[in-house]
Amino acid sequence: MGGYVTFESKRILKSTRNNEDWKLFWSSKLVNAAGNSIKENAANNIDFWDQWNLTIGFNRFEFITKDKFKIRYKILPITAAFTADAFLRYEFNATKSLKYGHLIFNQNDLNSNILGSVTTGFVLTNETLINYLDFSYNKIITHEIIHLYQNDDFNVFNTYYNSLLNKPNFLKKINNTIHYDFHLLFIRAAYGFENYKAHNYYDNFFEGEAGYYSGTKY
Repeated sequence: MGGYVTFESKRILKSTRNNEDWKLFWSSKLVNAAGNSIKENAANNIDFWDQWNLTIGFNRFEFITKDKFKIRYKILPITAAFTADAFLRYEFNATKSLKYGHLIFNQNDLNSNILGSVTTGFVLTNETLINYLDFSYNKIITHEIIHLYQNDDFNVFNTYYNSLLNKPNFLKKINNTIHYDFHLLFIRAAYGFENYKAHNYYDNFFEGEAGYYSGTKY
């Protein structure tokens, strides 16, 4: 069920490549968060409605609905480190971050051949090059958001490490404020394997999926 909900979030995002309505982007993000929450709850062997998680950049908000409702905030340490570096190197676009529901940075570089990319937790665009080539900024953003969703698809692997880190008392206290984002290692390995066996850019499953939903593949 969680996988199906995640799939529907990507279908919602598909409609944004020709529609810049911020409500569609946020609807897709919330549906995606719900699907990932269901999968995480299944991995943690709890009822699917017991906890709902929402990640914005390096910030994770956990909404606990079992017994007494409460909200718990956690930080993703690896994502936070990369985001701090992005604030030092690139231009942060607060307006577009609010519109798209993800942290958006900009790099103006005509010498680069990259229109957009995703590191960990944020999207980096090259608006100068996008405008120069008269390419659709909206399609680039949609393509990169799909990559962020793919990162979150692997978040379910963190449940194993978090359960181990919950056992020692001192680590359990740290775990109340930190959500270890080790899943990034898994997706980087999977992405690298896809690149290794791909004959062209979109043979890579992750790029093929992002290209399909964003319209950049055609």
